[in-house]
Amino acid sequence: MANQLTSAVPQVKGALVDLFAAALATAGVDPAPGTPVTVFYGVPNESTRECAVVGGTLNPAEQQWAALGAARRNQVLVLEVWVETSEWPDQRTATERAYALHALLETALRAKPNGPTLGLQASFRSIIAESDTEDLQEFPEADGHGWGARVAWAVKASVQI
Repeated sequence: MANQLTSAVPQVKGALVDLFAAALATAGVDPAPGTPVTVFYGVPNESTRECAVVGGTLNPAEQQWAALGAARRNQVLVLEVWVETSEWPDQRTATERAYALHALLETALRAKPNGPTLGLQASFRSIIAESDTEDLQEFPEADGHGWGARVAWAVKASVQI
């Protein structure tokens, strides 16, 4: 008997990491222009000048039976995603760079052929970038070496498992 998924969270996170890594492959400035921006599967345990993070769920991943008597379930999950940039000479530059990275990822989410399925199996139904939930945090670097910004938003997925 094949293993059946009990949650699509790891599958969706992995697909987002792969999509974002491709979208940011030449967007970086660390250590030089044209280098990739680091994309993390979960909260990073290292510091980078620029990164994108596919974090955890913002809601309990809800599951409902797909149909009466069926062995499949519909799952709706919302993942927190953010970009962070640091070591800029002023706050405006840091914030504008964070939003530029955010725009690259949102464009990748909405682009064909990647969206709305992200290349996942046919049972993947939809993915929505929920830009209305974006959150901006601006901050001076703790070591006094510049300014940083973080833009976070939610990505909602509806999957059949």
